[in-house]
Amino acid sequence: MVYGIVKQHGGEVSCYSELGHGSTFKIYWPATDQPSESAASPEGTRIPHHGNETILLVEDDEKLRELVRQMLLLQGYKVLETSQSSDAVGVASKHDGPIDLLLTDVVMPQMSGQEVAEQIVALRPGIKVVFMSGYPKSTTSGHGMPDPSAFFLQKPFGMDTLGQILRQVLGPGAKSAA
Repeated sequence: MVYGIVKQHGGEVSCYSELGHGSTFKIYWPATDQPSESAASPEGTRIPHHGNETILLVEDDEKLRELVRQMLLLQGYKVLETSQSSDAVGVASKHDGPIDLLLTDVVMPQMSGQEVAEQIVALRPGIKVVFMSGYPKSTTSGHGMPDPSAFFLQKPFGMDTLGQILRQVLGPGAKSAA
């Protein structure tokens, strides 16, 4: 029933399931220029979350990676991206300029987000890290999620939520790292 309704409205449904850990269903809706009623805010109350830093995005889901990349670009960030956790270290080592933040999925084939983060932090000390997952933070420890104090984005998230956590991690007036 849900699948039929989503398809009728031009959306997509994906499911990820793991024995003993449950299932995650993701619903993707087509993009629109019209804000939702809950997203509309009175003029002057919206806080912009713009930056100019460089972010390395590691996400194995192609549609989600494209969506997050677009959100980052709209907020002024420079984006390096890869779909493969194993390629992330190569992207980080080949990039000549600074990389200020790693935004990585927690659960991926080949290497977990934590493993990716450990290798990139060793390569680029001082880089900030934000993990994201469709799983609740409390259930990601078996999937390579670091300690509970790590910065975490629960999927799905919107542009405001993404912008808020990035500014929290990078700082409101943060400049690109050298």
